[in-house]
Amino acid sequence: MNIELCDSTGPIIGVVAAPLSNLIYAGAMGKDFSIYQLNGTSIKTIHSNTIKKPYRLVTSCDEQGELEDLLPPGIHTTDVIASPVSGALKFCKIALGEAKIHSRTGTYMEWDCAAGDAILRSIGLEVYNRHTHRRLRYNSRDLKVHGLYTSKVL
Repeated sequence: MNIELCDSTGPIIGVVAAPLSNLIYAGAMGKDFSIYQLNGTSIKTIHSNTIKKPYRLVTSCDEQGELEDLLPPGIHTTDVIASPVSGALKFCKIALGEAKIHSRTGTYMEWDCAAGDAILRSIGLEVYNRHTHRRLRYNSRDLKVHGLYTSKVL
């Protein structure tokens, strides 16, 4: 489950709940990224900032694109190990440092990625449109994001 609050600049608060793991991930502009158990107890996290090859790339379980199509500019196929992760948890894996790149060639609905985008913004990372290489924009006419990427490597 994802909940986000957006203003004209994009998502400013994001919450991703993962009931199967009993965790809630939250982030807000000007605040740090936090993790809570479903009972509200805060969990101290250790963010891994180690960046070494091969980088873990997380993507959708039903991603149709080839590996080279998923990579942000400047990253090569030999630099990554890809693994599928469900839903908005991909953004959380990036925030935790458990993965370094998240990419998707297919279409996302804005509400499927805005909460994760807010979490990443809370730690200073941006999510980019894979075609324009500009920060994602929200409230489009069709409410769709046509491919994205984010990375701790860039």
